[in-house]
Amino acid sequence: MNAHLEFGTDGIRGRAGDFPITPATAWVIGRVVGALGRVLLAADPRESSPWLVAAVAAGVRAAGGGAEYVGVLPTPALSELLAAGWGDCGVMVTASHNPAADNGLKVLGPDGRKLSDEPQAALEAALNLELARGRAPAVLPTAEPAPRSADSRERYLTALRARLPAGAWLTGHRIAVDGAFGAGGPTAVALLASLGAEVVPMGCEPDGARINAACGALYPEALAARVLEVEASAGIALDGDADRGVLVMRDGRILDGDALLFLLARPPAAVGTIMSGAGLEEGLRARGIALIRTPVGDRFVDAAVHAQGLVAGAEPSGHVCLAGGLPTADGTLTCLTALAAGLDLQARLAGYAPWPRALLKVPVRRRLPLGHPEIAAACAAAEADLGPGGRVLLRYSGTEPLLRVLTEGRDPVAVQRTAEVLARRTRALLE
Repeated sequence: MNAHLEFGTDGIRGRAGDFPITPATAWVIGRVVGALGRVLLAADPRESSPWLVAAVAAGVRAAGGGAEYVGVLPTPALSELLAAGWGDCGVMVTASHNPAADNGLKVLGPDGRKLSDEPQAALEAALNLELARGRAPAVLPTAEPAPRSADSRERYLTALRARLPAGAWLTGHRIAVDGAFGAGGPTAVALLASLGAEVVPMGCEPDGARINAACGALYPEALAARVLEVEASAGIALDGDADRGVLVMRDGRILDGDALLFLLARPPAAVGTIMSGAGLEEGLRARGIALIRTPVGDRFVDAAVHAQGLVAGAEPSGHVCLAGGLPTADGTLTCLTALAAGLDLQARLAGYAPWPRALLKVPVRRRLPLGHPEIAAACAAAEADLGPGGRVLLRYSGTEPLLRVLTEGRDPVAVQRTAEVLARRTRALLE
């Protein structure tokens, strides 16, 4: 096999059945991590997950390691089980917020956290060496191994409850939940019910054919309409593996990761990314809180939060890292932690005024350097059009063949116009 594998911001992803999301690649990943000992496996409910789990498990056993499958669970559940000593490393089979036809593989360390740069680079090198040797067997199992008993789900729920106020503090409140037909719906519903909430579920039954289809954290508009319809106190939208969450206010306003960070941040600083908005930075500064920016990727946010002893960090997408949270971001915990400080979200958001912004996706066939003269000239023209304080950010996706085009400024018309012009110019160069 001559293909080369590169980890993106969150493992590897792609269309299931096409490289790199193939049985052979999954087997090789299993073989490499199997050398570490006991490997814990979990998955989201996509139709391709069983054969990917089976292939990883076969690779683990080929390396002499032990593979244990804990079933369909959120990524943060797997991270919590690892932190509790259930395995020496973990592999999560999920494409997170991607469409149903995609899948992916995330590798978690023994502490349940995503790998930092050095161990990730070493893992990537080992994987490519194994791929080059072409050792994967021609026939691989297609049925996932029998999962561990339900105590894995209960252990996860116990960990969530331990990080929230005790008692039925949501009694008298109706909370709508959109589970995106992914891995986190059942546990979110169970947790909210245990806190006394009247739960209004939508898309909370795992369904690999409908996962992320115009629902969940990437498409929270349906949940916002439902919140208004049932007069809920709030709504919680998750993505396919439930590591990101979006909160909906009782008036239907959608709160992304920037708004959640404004609610959760405490002095002296909070952590965002290069994608975090100027309005967030302004609002935090007025409260005496500095915004520290990292590269895109919740593992970078998490590392900065812990290295500097801060309370919270977030990506605008809804990945939120809490100092007292689980080892990886958890959408349900994030939203409930925000609600626990008070359900009058409108009052608590006083001082937060997001700037107008536009975020467009440009399909790419080739990745020119972003400093390419024609790209740089297009960006300079866009920034001039946006006026004082406006900014442009281009970033290649770490998980999809896309260029993300972000424009931000005071004038919403100029923001949208410059984003569309910049998207057209870059598309012509990158197709």
